[in-house]
Amino acid sequence: MAIAMKGKFDKYWESYSTILSIAVVFDPRYMLDSVKFCYEKLYGQVVAKTKCLELRGKICDLLKEYNDSTDQSSSLDESIAEDIGYEDDMDEFESFGESQFLSDRTQLDEYLDCKRLNRKQPLDVLLWWKTNESRFPELACVARDVLSIPITTVASESAFSMGGRVLSNLRSSLLPENAEALITTRNWLYGFPSDDRDNGLEVEISKAVGTSSMTSSSTPV
Repeated sequence: MAIAMKGKFDKYWESYSTILSIAVVFDPRYMLDSVKFCYEKLYGQVVAKTKCLELRGKICDLLKEYNDSTDQSSSLDESIAEDIGYEDDMDEFESFGESQFLSDRTQLDEYLDCKRLNRKQPLDVLLWWKTNESRFPELACVARDVLSIPITTVASESAFSMGGRVLSNLRSSLLPENAEALITTRNWLYGFPSDDRDNGLEVEISKAVGTSSMTSSSTPV
């Protein structure tokens, strides 16, 4: 089972490592420094530097997407407003949108400049972002959505199931301890194939013991 899971991990790692890295960045115990450290371990310093720049750029793109959706909502509200001083209002709105985007970049920079929290202390990351929403309003929205993505969204039957379903469709609702119990119990019951070599060794031992007993019984006293 472990080999099958490792195969799935290797197959999809490059595809989803970006979103995992973004989630790590939004954890105030690890942030970008931890991602950079892991990238250097995996790819070396040169590639790690490039990947960190790409990662930061993708976070900025996410922030821009959130700002664009906010701007569209504001534009819709503006379109149904009274047509008094329309051009002046729209010019002011454009300036507001640009300042918001610059503010988002500043929020990211400010967050990444913060001191990392103690990783050994228990922390509810989503609660931390909710508490600090006033400091990083738009960044907190992105962090909330990214950190809410369930880790078990990929179908797991092919890796976890051996001729039957180890985990049900409600696997995302299982506690980690219960999921571990299901997997390990199944593995203990059915995951170890019989070893013919051991059976052959037992036969040889039995024969040797039998021969020894016969020899001992036939020896005159």
